[in-house]
Amino acid sequence: MNKYISLLTLLSLSLLSYSQQLRLPLGFQFRQEYLGMVQEKRIPIFTAQNNILASELSTYINTDSTYFNIKAPKNPQRSFIYRKLKKEHLIYFQTQIQEDVISIAIDPLFNFSLGKSDNGNKKIYTNTRGAIIQANLGKKLSVCSGFYENQSVFPDYYTQYIQNNVVIPGQGRIRPYKNNGFDYNRAFGYISFSPIPKLNFQFGNDKQFIGSGYRSLILSDYSFNTPYFSTRFRYKNWRFTNMILALQNTFSGDGYTEIDNRRYAGMNAVEVLIGQHIELGLYEWAIFPKRKPDNSLPKLNLFNPIPIFRSLQYGYNGKINMLMGMNALIKWFPKLNSYGQLMFDQKDRYGFQLGTQWISQYIKVLLEYNQVMPYTYTHFEQQAFVHYNLPLSHPLGANFSEWVQKTDVQYKDWVISYQVNYIKTGQHLKNNQARPGNRIREPYPNNAKAQWLDGSTETRWIHRLRLAYIINPVTDMQIFVEGQYRNINNEKNTASSFLVIGGMRTNLQNLYSDF
Repeated sequence: MNKYISLLTLLSLSLLSYSQQLRLPLGFQFRQEYLGMVQEKRIPIFTAQNNILASELSTYINTDSTYFNIKAPKNPQRSFIYRKLKKEHLIYFQTQIQEDVISIAIDPLFNFSLGKSDNGNKKIYTNTRGAIIQANLGKKLSVCSGFYENQSVFPDYYTQYIQNNVVIPGQGRIRPYKNNGFDYNRAFGYISFSPIPKLNFQFGNDKQFIGSGYRSLILSDYSFNTPYFSTRFRYKNWRFTNMILALQNTFSGDGYTEIDNRRYAGMNAVEVLIGQHIELGLYEWAIFPKRKPDNSLPKLNLFNPIPIFRSLQYGYNGKINMLMGMNALIKWFPKLNSYGQLMFDQKDRYGFQLGTQWISQYIKVLLEYNQVMPYTYTHFEQQAFVHYNLPLSHPLGANFSEWVQKTDVQYKDWVISYQVNYIKTGQHLKNNQARPGNRIREPYPNNAKAQWLDGSTETRWIHRLRLAYIINPVTDMQIFVEGQYRNINNEKNTASSFLVIGGMRTNLQNLYSDF
């Protein structure tokens, strides 16, 4: 097996006997794989916006190579069941109508896991069923759709977080399930159309991610799906993106189903490749006020595709919540890169990220630092950078610092992973009457001053160790066992907990609980 076979390309490039417009998955293990492949092969494509099209890679890599050879060669030594379980899509169909190739792939999505937390000797589990369908309708049009249906009982700290926010991170609204569990679901999908190779339109309801590391301060997949429409155009080493998101919050009502605060956000981005080693990007966000009760149409300026124009028009202390982000990636060697981000709100409200990672065949190592000042992403009105009550950036919102170290070692189908997070965050003010800028969905107070780690400082250590056996890389189907140790220290007390969980799952999405 070629040493650079990517779990990512095995999924989304599986239909690449012909060019197509499907997005590659956002799962972190996939993102690291294709970033390593792009860096090793010196492929001149943009990677910061992690909705890379499979057709972009097929332009530079022979689609008959091992990278895209999902439909494994028939081997008389291997049965049909073996190939479907270990190498291929569960269902795959391809036909040709005149000059257009129609291809469809269908796979199950699931998570059957069971574990125990030492906090009250609590049994925890997740029961997830779902499916994903991907289709290429010729060379220019592709569609993707899928869903997850879930019932879960979580550890106490995660349950408390869910109850405080009325949503499950990345998975949407909740309904009570039995005595202490939750019932929830998530549906996603998009249409991708490229009339010419340099121009792509997407319309759908899914997650996005902008960055080169584990976290993102510009746009992350921590929150729930967002309805979106995006236009991307590339000219030589430059790329221009206009993306519109429809945002909303929720509140606790009958059945936990109430929706409130519908509003729109627009992003204009300019990215450039400098030689073979540097990728830079500038990302301008405008979050508009909540829609009026009559559901009137958004302002026309939401559709303005000219970068920087809205910043000059509205400024950074007006009625529109303006944010400016920058991302940089430097590829030092074929396996080593460094990256960083800067997110500017106004005056002393900003955040930054610095990181480096080594990506090779057998080992992947990442070290990353994130820091965000209090009240960053907030605004005077209810138009903070949040969706479904949760940040569209880092899970901790603002007023924190974090070190993340991740190590993954793989040998054949076995993977062992270790991750540690060290977090400092400012919690309640000493008078216990307010939060010092870390709950970014709350309106920005007029007299607020952004002092880093203002309030009562809390430190958190999170250690995770996971062992997995990869059954089928097409959906990253795996059998796994994982242990987590969590320690919290603040002015009032010190608490620690340990949990262990194991099971069988597909692993295409990022679900964060390390905060």
